[in-house]
Amino acid sequence: MTLLSCPFLYADEDTQLRLNQSLDQTLLQEQRQFHEQGTIRSTEQLPKLQINGQEYSVEQNPNDLAKALYLAVMQKQWLKATVYLEHYKKYVGYDRALTDFAEGAVARSQGQLKLAEQKFQSSLKQQPHNLICELELARVLFEQQKNKEAARLFISIQDQLKQSDPAVIPSGVLTTV
Repeated sequence: MTLLSCPFLYADEDTQLRLNQSLDQTLLQEQRQFHEQGTIRSTEQLPKLQINGQEYSVEQNPNDLAKALYLAVMQKQWLKATVYLEHYKKYVGYDRALTDFAEGAVARSQGQLKLAEQKFQSSLKQQPHNLICELELARVLFEQQKNKEAARLFISIQDQLKQSDPAVIPSGVLTTV
């Protein structure tokens, strides 16, 4: 007997298809409910963030994810930053300035300088005078040999740093600028 002539096989496939559709619909409704409540249930565990040799767990909530995303970017932990970014953007009202900054940093690390420039500029439109973002944009402009724009931005950053308390400015930042 060939598979094409087995009527019970089609009935089983139809039943399976209906069950899968029902299950998909239920999961979609649950996801909407959790999304509206500000909590997204995930079977995927978030990677632990490592800072100075110590591991930290990251919870599936917007506050933890925002902090973890920022720290992962600053620590250049790009794979983790990408995972945190993906999860963080699922929440209603996420910080666009933060996500654009993170996407710009990840793009820069991958050599996608035009995309990085666009993302840093977008972040700065939402959160002007963010020195870290301005510095990253200046670096990207310099790497693209947009020297006049980069120099203008570096000078602006340098002027802002002169007005800041030197004790709170990391030494690497002053050297870079």
